[in-house]
Amino acid sequence: HRLLLKNGVIKIIRTIGKAITDDSGKAIELFGTVQDISKQKNIELKLKESEERYRYLAELSKDSIYVINRNDEVEYVNEFAANLLGSTPKEIIGKKRHKFFPPDISEKQNENLQEVFNTGKINRLEAKITFSGYETWQDNYLIPLKNEDNKVRAVMGISRDITKRVQTEKALQ
Repeated sequence: HRLLLKNGVIKIIRTIGKAITDDSGKAIELFGTVQDISKQKNIELKLKESEERYRYLAELSKDSIYVINRNDEVEYVNEFAANLLGSTPKEIIGKKRHKFFPPDISEKQNENLQEVFNTGKINRLEAKITFSGYETWQDNYLIPLKNEDNKVRAVMGISRDITKRVQTEKALQ
């Protein structure tokens, strides 16, 4: 509920009440509490806004962004990454990561993910990978996502296509 104070300030409150009745069921007294939850609601709103900004950044990015959990399941993949795999986020999320890559690439990815799970540290690496017959170089950041106990529960990956840079460096050598 919203409560307008005399000074014009609006507070968000939670009320809990109970009626005391007589033998006939008629309310004779009302007991209750009023709790100011304005700060809590403000924090929830700011968190929601922050999540919304993150979601827009991830979805509009031209980098592949994904989250892989300890069971090797895809928890999140942005539209850009899904398109590279010839799929949609809906078709990928909840599935095993290794099903989307050839065995040799999948095994190397697994080693890199396990390093983050085991150390809890960010891992940055460059790797050659083939998407739908197209060879590409990727600059990858693997970032640990930790739970309340500070244990890595999943890894967020951000991968950027650096093929043109690598080709230019090779041409200059």
